[in-house]
Amino acid sequence: LFFGDFQNASKKEFVIAGVKHEEFTLVLKMLYVDEEIAGSNVEAILKVAGMFGFKILLNKTKAFLLTSSSLSDHTKLRLSDHYK
Repeated sequence: LFFGDFQNASKKEFVIAGVKHEEFTLVLKMLYVDEEIAGSNVEAILKVAGMFGFKILLNKTKAFLLTSSSLSDHTKLRLSDHYK
């Protein structure tokens, strides 16, 4: 994706379908500056980390879902089912 020989190599930016800039930025912060996982950002982290196979973030979000009291059981079940 980032280093391969692709059609738009001369562009300074490109669109990753289905990922908002804010979501990707959040995941980068999680990877590089250990941003906190919260109920408000856990779904975006699960989505992007799953798309790119960031297992360390998937494990962190799993631990968050298992220990968090800020999310309802219904929400936790929905997220765990959707992002398995």
